[in-house]
Amino acid sequence: MGGRDAAKVKNKMADEGYREGITAGKESTLQQGFDFSFREVGAPLGRRVGNLKGRASALAQFAQGRGSKRQTALPDNVKSQVSQLLKDIEAVELQHVAERDYEAEEHELSHAQEDANVALPPRETAQEKANREAIVVRLGQRLDSLANQILSQSL
Repeated sequence: MGGRDAAKVKNKMADEGYREGITAGKESTLQQGFDFSFREVGAPLGRRVGNLKGRASALAQFAQGRGSKRQTALPDNVKSQVSQLLKDIEAVELQHVAERDYEAEEHELSHAQEDANVALPPRETAQEKANREAIVVRLGQRLDSLANQILSQSL
């Protein structure tokens, strides 16, 4: 009886060790994936959009005449353009400007396909990619244009 109990304990320990190893491996892989995506995708895009938001916020304050000894007020249409630009920048989300992780989506769907017939997501076209990559650039161009317009009217 002692031999059988020892075998049960040994099998149980092996099963628990296997499960713990799988869990640790998944956590390690997830952390590595997060670290890479944050470093290579999220942080750089966040800095670019954050920079635009900071500059647009400063421009909005200037356009409203706060912190300025300016004698002439800016036209309302310019103020509304700055306000709209700030709203547009604030509406930008990572999913709008970052490339989708097709590899992760395909991996996830490969598990789902075992249960149901699920189609893989379509890849973005070259035009869709160009449009996505241009979002932050266009916002920056709008900001620069408005800043130049406001500065020329304020001098």
